[in-house]
Amino acid sequence: MITLDALNLPADLIWTDEYRWSPIAQQENITLSGALVIQTMAQQSGRPITLTAGEGYAWTSRSLLDQVRAKANDGGLEMTLTLNDGVARQVVFTGERFTADSVWPVSDPEATQPYVVTLYFREV
Repeated sequence: MITLDALNLPADLIWTDEYRWSPIAQQENITLSGALVIQTMAQQSGRPITLTAGEGYAWTSRSLLDQVRAKANDGGLEMTLTLNDGVARQVVFTGERFTADSVWPVSDPEATQPYVVTLYFREV
């Protein structure tokens, strides 16, 4: 199960950027003499966590999406995100915060209307 504070998110959301971040930051510079200088330091926070649903999995109901939107609109709110691995991480919404598209577009969606959602977090 995936939880965001007390909200139960779909358990089959995919963490799409899990292996696109390194805990080591590295900067390379060329000095005036032409020498290469590499500076390396451990990053203390900032890991992106993007959770994505798809066309046929991890759909989110409109009522749950409204609760997620309330959290996303509370700028800088730190939340506890617990993924299927059981590890609790402190996160904030980042970037676009989230995107959501109705699975079956209708003019007056009900609370149970399913959506394909992508959630954008950053570990703090």
